[in-house]
Amino acid sequence: MWPQWLHWPNTRLTVDSMDLCLDSKLEHFRKAIEEYNAVVSHEPVRENEKTHLPFIGNGYIGSVVNGESQLFLKYGRSLSQPVNYYPIIHVHMEGLPHKSAHLTDIKSGLVNKIQCFMLDSLCISVASQYYVHRRHSSVLIQEFRVHNPTELPVTLWNFVILVSQTGKALSAKQEKHQQDVTQSWITRR
Repeated sequence: MWPQWLHWPNTRLTVDSMDLCLDSKLEHFRKAIEEYNAVVSHEPVRENEKTHLPFIGNGYIGSVVNGESQLFLKYGRSLSQPVNYYPIIHVHMEGLPHKSAHLTDIKSGLVNKIQCFMLDSLCISVASQYYVHRRHSSVLIQEFRVHNPTELPVTLWNFVILVSQTGKALSAKQEKHQQDVTQSWITRR
């Protein structure tokens, strides 16, 4: 006779396929996360998860990577001077369910955004990496990598925040990019 606590429960666990896709993409960063050199925030926020602000900067320029990502410049001793420029491009695939996560690598100063979109039962992923150059103080770099394992082309939408002369964010400009069948696509801005 087995003790009661060794019996496998009769209930089945339901695991979301998008969570599996996202977790498999984050596996590359597991060592940094376990050593507390990286912080992860999921969208939507997972249960009992503490959120953080994914910020990139080098002491001269800086920007938050999510939402309205306005650029800040050094003024005095801090990055306190907002500029009416929103340099971060947000990528989206319209009509597909998705989940995402921001990973801030504390040691390297990189922010990675992993997005997973489900098309039928396959996971299309977009990995974005953001950083501000340490030697060239005015250079902000953004890199996208798209992995499409399906046989269908997908359409990417880039969102750029537009501002008025008074400095208020007006809307998002959309640009459409057709992605080829199964190739990975990389672009830098």
